[in-house]
Amino acid sequence: MHRGTRRLAKSTAAYAACVSFAVVYLLATWVGSTGTTALTRGSIAAVFVYFLGRLLFYPLVDTVLAAVADAEQERQEAEE
Repeated sequence: MHRGTRRLAKSTAAYAACVSFAVVYLLATWVGSTGTTALTRGSIAAVFVYFLGRLLFYPLVDTVLAAVADAEQERQEAEE
């Protein structure tokens, strides 16, 4: 389960990085930045969110999966 938690946290961080890139790129373009400036700002935001997300999403995903596993175990014990 430890390996699956890491994989899920990594994919969640990648998804958050994609969303952050899109938001920053669109906002930078909307306020009148050039394409290169918007691309650079979006890339910086995506890298920052990806690495920060990998640090923060791992405990979150681990906690959620542990809670789901406990709830499933209690449900199975109640059925018996």
